[in-house]
Amino acid sequence: LQLWTLWIGVTPNFDAMTSESKLRSVATAVTFWERRVLKPVRRPLCHLISFILYCSLVISYIAYCVVRITAVDPISHLVEHVEAAEFGSSAIDVAVSCSSCVVSRQKKRLWTIGQKYGSQFPDCPATAGYHNKDSASIHLCRTTDDIADDNGAYVWVGNITDSAERAKVTVTYNSGAPLEATVNLQPSQEKTLLLSLRVSRSSADCVSPSDTCRVDKELFMEAVNYEGSVDFEASAQLNIRLQRFAQVYTSTLQLTVLDYLALVGGAAFLLHAITGILLRFWIDVVIKVTKTEEQAETDSIEVRD
Repeated sequence: LQLWTLWIGVTPNFDAMTSESKLRSVATAVTFWERRVLKPVRRPLCHLISFILYCSLVISYIAYCVVRITAVDPISHLVEHVEAAEFGSSAIDVAVSCSSCVVSRQKKRLWTIGQKYGSQFPDCPATAGYHNKDSASIHLCRTTDDIADDNGAYVWVGNITDSAERAKVTVTYNSGAPLEATVNLQPSQEKTLLLSLRVSRSSADCVSPSDTCRVDKELFMEAVNYEGSVDFEASAQLNIRLQRFAQVYTSTLQLTVLDYLALVGGAAFLLHAITGILLRFWIDVVIKVTKTEEQAETDSIEVRD
């Protein structure tokens, strides 16, 4: 009814449709009910301009919301510390290089890359060891803070002679931000490589990737500790341990589509009220100016007479 009133307000025949019966017949023709028209619309052109202004502002706000959703980052990040054990194991690649190392006389091998997890860690893979291999993929799980506890990932290098170059152990992790940590070992040294876990996930209840849940894990080097000497020939050992707490970033949408629809509805109501107030003042000013011009024209006619 409002749109039809605005339309007939700018037609040339509007002056002929000032009677209540004609306006009522028009309203009845375009609506499903009959409504009593109290009086004709004043200054329909002002109404039309105000309506166009209102629609333009609403469309502009909708465009702003669309840009906000697509172009601007609508993500909120919650940072917290969570037990690293909740996120299971992480597969790491370990490589050993030592050109002058010799085979251990007792263990009959150059080195061992392995993992060991007892029954108290049911979510961790079984014990495995890779002998004399230059590289191997093993699993890193959260165990304990006690370095004397032999549960965890490790690298044992046997019989590093005094004249040999230092053994070099490289740990890499290629998920997320790549990690490449290198630790040098000298004869009889025991060191511990401490790694920390950083997790980015899509919801607070995600601990592993799925079709409805995104979990990205990253490992980064925290520290390398010297633990003492290994009292076994000229061997050396590197313990690889995971810190207890993981840095967890939970990313969620700040506002959903329904939230943006509610914002558009609220903005439309406010703009409707503002344009209504402006329209009222505008019509009053136009009527006052029109009456002033008509009065001036009437006075000029009377003076000529």
